Parts: sequence; C-alpha cells; structure tokens
Amino acid sequence: MKKLNYRLRKCLDYQKPHEVYRQALRMVHLQPEFTSAAIQENFGISVIEAMLMGCVPLLPDRLSYPEILPEEFHEHFLYKNR
Repeated sequence: MKKLNYRLRKCLDYQKPHEVYRQALRMVHLQPEFTSAAIQENFGISVIEAMLMGCVPLLPDRLSYPEILPEEFHEHFLYKNR
C-alpha cells in the first residue's frame, strides 16, 4: 500500500501519459484527498478532475481555486496563508 501511495503521488506530481494519469485517478479511494500549495494555477483542471473522482480538496484561498469550488465549501476546504 505504501508503494502504491507513493506511485500515485508521483504520478499526480509530474505530467505523465494520459492513461497513467487516468489510472492514478481511479485509485483515489486509497488516498481520497487532494492538497495543493500552488503558487501559479490558471484554471485548476487537476483539482476539478480529482474532485470528480471523489477526492476531498484542501486548497489555498487564492488563484482560481475560490472560483472553481462552490462558495458553501470555502470555509472548510480553502486555507489562508499565515
């Protein structure tokens, strides 16, 4: 399980062939959260894909994230920098 979680994180951290990425998204039940600390994010497609696959997002309250996450979830899933 530890090795599988590492492979999943590594796949999502770096751009991989489309099928490898889709396979990793199908394994989200093993690690059902998606955390981002991005400094630059134009749209947030990876967050949207992860949420569609059932991941719970933990995102910074900046960039495109407040726009793609419904407002009723902001308090629980967006964090502010200290």
